[in-house]
Amino acid sequence: MPRGRRLQLAVAIHVCILLACRGINSDGTACSYDEHSKMALEMKGDFKENLEQLPELPEGVSSIVLEGEDGTSDTIPNAAGQMGSLRTYSYLLSLFGGKITRQAAYMGCAIYAQHTEDAHLFPGKHGNIDRLFTVIASGKPLTGRVEKA
Repeated sequence: MPRGRRLQLAVAIHVCILLACRGINSDGTACSYDEHSKMALEMKGDFKENLEQLPELPEGVSSIVLEGEDGTSDTIPNAAGQMGSLRTYSYLLSLFGGKITRQAAYMGCAIYAQHTEDAHLFPGKHGNIDRLFTVIASGKPLTGRVEKA
């Protein structure tokens, strides 16, 4: 990746982190220091490196089900090619009280690192990141739950 693109990506990741960690809960109240410190990942410009900082999935997870306020539903299955997204969404749901809020979506974009830029350039290529973009744009949170087999 050319140096200029790496710099742009690094700036975009830091903006996502700042927006995610701006100290505001989804209900508009200020985060306490303890709540804010739970988001203290050392974000890298690489999704794999960011994943290494996330907790492992609980044993027996079969999928994550996400539901919108309008009744729409989507599933992230425990399948090849989805494990990183499963861990990312599981982490976000645990951190943000079972919801993917705008704040959670910004943090998710930072975790996905270089894939976030790719998703922006090629809509539809990364559906799990596109979903985060939708939450950011609409401000409408998703409720999620981890399903076990």
